[in-house]
Amino acid sequence: MSRRFFAYRSFEPEYDTMRRMRALGIDTFTFMVSNATNFMGMPYTRYQPTWIWERTYDFALFDQNVRELLAAVPDAKLICKIDVNPPAWWLRRGTPESAEEISALFLRMIFRGMVDLLGEPGKDGFTLDQAV
Repeated sequence: MSRRFFAYRSFEPEYDTMRRMRALGIDTFTFMVSNATNFMGMPYTRYQPTWIWERTYDFALFDQNVRELLAAVPDAKLICKIDVNPPAWWLRRGTPESAEEISALFLRMIFRGMVDLLGEPGKDGFTLDQAV
């Protein structure tokens, strides 16, 4: 018999619900790392953004989020959703001329962040300019 896949998602930690879901056999949960606010100007999660400036990250609340999830459901499998919307401080700088330019710059920043975490460009003939 094939395994069925179901993940529980909530932007806010709902630990009692997660424990009940685990008792029903659901072992996969998602959580979100958010950089932006919702349409009402409120944060998506109670955990503050990790991206606080260019190439400057604070993972303390991210780590706390993971610790709290695993304290509620110790054998949980976690899926981390990453908000790729630019943070408000980046948008307020107002340097790009157009939405296309904003998108291209943001994709470059994401790629550079990934390079910082995963390794240097140029391996296997791939360059930063080819990313966007």
